[in-house]
Amino acid sequence: MICRQGQFGKWIASVLFLMLAGKALAQAALYYVDFEATQDRPHHGLAAFNELNVNATVFESESFADALAGGGYSFVLIESYGNTLDSRDITALITFIQGGGRAVVNYWDLDSSSALQAALGVSVAQDIFTPQPISIWEGAHPANSGLAGTLALGENANSWSDDGDKLTLLSGSIALAGYTSTPTAGEAAIVLANDGRTIVNGFLATDFSESDMVALYKAQITTVAAIPEPSTYALLAAGGGLLWLTARRRRA
Repeated sequence: MICRQGQFGKWIASVLFLMLAGKALAQAALYYVDFEATQDRPHHGLAAFNELNVNATVFESESFADALAGGGYSFVLIESYGNTLDSRDITALITFIQGGGRAVVNYWDLDSSSALQAALGVSVAQDIFTPQPISIWEGAHPANSGLAGTLALGENANSWSDDGDKLTLLSGSIALAGYTSTPTAGEAAIVLANDGRTIVNGFLATDFSESDMVALYKAQITTVAAIPEPSTYALLAAGGGLLWLTARRRRA
């Protein structure tokens, strides 16, 4: 009996080890944001990673092409507010997505690259020069988890000259939110594409409240990168412990 209990305990330990190994693999994340941490701007993406217990590699105000081309990352979050992504970055990001990579992209100048638009499953319908509230169209979707019906503008709204784009869906893409109260062609703001591997946000995160954006990024990262909430592991570990205790009591 003792031998069997020991084997069962080793089995549970092996399962937990594999879960943690899978977590480490899922957390091979790159975060690009084009302003320095010392600037008076919130790093919404970094806050979301921290709350998800994901140790992302951070790139600020520099090219990320070499990092993506070098491999090792399974997920990338792009927050580009003022810098124009150079051709190497765009090519690397497209190659990453086409190769099966997972990404959440905020790029103020998406309208400048038809190739990147296509890779993200959208085309730009209209440039936006004044930030607008965003209505959640698919409230039950996991990528919108924890959000109310509307993303309201925050205190940093109107601080940029170009605030993003209204998006049109390409085949296979799903609009999760938009600039109108109900789904309307050419008015999409958040689009899921590539069989759920990518999300493009057609707006600037700094135009909205920190609490809304951190909640949105957490839901998007969890959905696209398949990174569980930290509590998931605690529950599974507790469940494994209960299974072991149950087996022990039955064999006592």
